Amino acid sequence: MKTILVLSDTHGSASAFTRVAAKNPKADALVFLGDGCKDLEKVQDALPMPVYPVHGNCDFGALEPGEGLVAFEGVLFYYVHGHQYNVKYSYDDLARNAICRGADVALFGHTHCPDLVQLDKVTLFNPGSAAIPRSGRPTYGRITVEEGKAPVFEHLEMPDYE
Repeated sequence: MKTILVLSDTHGSASAFTRVAAKNPKADALVFLGDGCKDLEKVQDALPMPVYPVHGNCDFGALEPGEGLVAFEGVLFYYVHGHQYNVKYSYDDLARNAICRGADVALFGHTHCPDLVQLDKVTLFNPGSAAIPRSGRPTYGRITVEEGKAPVFEHLEMPDYE
């Protein structure tokens, strides 16, 4: 079983990474959606878990692992980015694109996307945002992946948010 923390690109401060990691010390990894974190290399060196930056763009993200795809326990995560650029696509388009890339889970990075959408074998998951909280407090995501079982998706409040 693996526990993966997910921060969206609006959580781009080193302190957000540190607070989330401290709140979840047994997590196996932290996935960062986007390229907006200053001092990402320092964060990667300082945390007790590996940090995987997953970059995306308005054309459904990049193709190569480390540039758009991350795999855990046989589940491939794919970062979907683009609503902020007024890219028009349907959730079916996103699911088909994720399937073409071999992904079982597509991760959103923007708050105006829904929290969770299930389409065929693809789950579209929005971990939340520090910039525009949906429920009064900013959220981040936690995904638990166990071989042979469906991933479990959770939204958690950002610790010590100011």
